[in-house]
Amino acid sequence: MKVVFVNFPSIIEDNETTYYSMLQAIVESNDHKAIIRITKKLSAINVRISPSHPEYLRQLIEEMKQFHTLYGIRLEFSKSMKKTCNINFDITI
Repeated sequence: MKVVFVNFPSIIEDNETTYYSMLQAIVESNDHKAIIRITKKLSAINVRISPSHPEYLRQLIEEMKQFHTLYGIRLEFSKSMKKTCNINFDITI
């Protein structure tokens, strides 16, 4: 599994580090060859998960919904996920 952070400071807050570790664990438990790209924007954090095979897409989407609902985090999913086989969502900060 590969995780790429874009536009992040060299020191990340503890809460953010915990969240990213949990996110990585969930993705890795479903697809250990997936790639996660986390980009920090001015008003949101964008997460793109690229599964190693399209068969993992549906399960990863469900896991993301369950995980974020558990913590009360609202996700804004991209509309072209099934076409591109990438899970792409924003978390407003």
